[in-house]
Amino acid sequence: MIRVILIGFSLLLAAAAGWAVKIYLSSQREELVAMKAALQPKVVVAPGVEVLVVRDAVQIAGVLSSGNLRWQMWPEEGVNARYITRKARPDAIDKFTGAAARQPLFVGEPLTEEKLVLKRDGSFLAATLAEGGRAVTVKVDEASGVSGLILPGDRVDVLLTHEVASREDDGKGGVVMGKRYVSEVIARDLRVVAIDQEIRHDDKAAPKVGKTVTLAVDAVQAEAISLGRVMGSISLSLRSAFGGESNTVRQRGFTSSTDISAALGERAASAARTPETVTYNVTVYHGLTPQQVRVNRDGRPPAGPAE
Repeated sequence: MIRVILIGFSLLLAAAAGWAVKIYLSSQREELVAMKAALQPKVVVAPGVEVLVVRDAVQIAGVLSSGNLRWQMWPEEGVNARYITRKARPDAIDKFTGAAARQPLFVGEPLTEEKLVLKRDGSFLAATLAEGGRAVTVKVDEASGVSGLILPGDRVDVLLTHEVASREDDGKGGVVMGKRYVSEVIARDLRVVAIDQEIRHDDKAAPKVGKTVTLAVDAVQAEAISLGRVMGSISLSLRSAFGGESNTVRQRGFTSSTDISAALGERAASAARTPETVTYNVTVYHGLTPQQVRVNRDGRPPAGPAE
């Protein structure tokens, strides 16, 4: 009987000890969780305001697309009166799409209306030009340019095609003054500002056939294009979006009609080989003694024997 009592008492002590260990471990676990929570940084959600900011940088005179702007939470105490808030102007992104930047816009900076020029403003085109820049408009069509393939923001070269005088073989052993055509680049890498009167550059824009193209130029380029209109025909050449220049080796800075026409090239070569046949009798005085000599039009003695 005593043995049974001792066994029962031992079992009771073991159960009590296990219960005590369980309670101890549970309390330790709670303390560890509390310590871990105490070490975590406290996140304080401060009240804020959604402010319109720049998502992608825009250069001076750049035209904004909807992808250049976004809403961002801003500390309420840091909101300037000139900032554009979503609460006050929920349609601001749509309104400012297509506006031009008066100054460079940097990523993350709050946007203000003073930094932009809207399309309705009379100075919009002037704002799209760099400091000291000019704008010239050239007439184009499907035959004289690539107006059906370009958009505002593309880069082009301006080519001038005009007549020049040349010496040609008259087919009888003589030389006559004729004319030939040359084409040359008079302005390179110009930015297209507008097609007709449309100034836009976004993903939804579609090429259009315009009658006029407005280009951003400097003062010298403006003079060259203006003079080119009088001299001959102006056309545009669209440049690659990746930049760079052609690797074609050129002997000179223009292309002549004799370069692309074998017949004209042969006539020009023949004229160059034909001696000058027009001669003049000139009286030359050596002291008081006159002497008659014959000379070509260029002042040199004729190649043939004297008559």
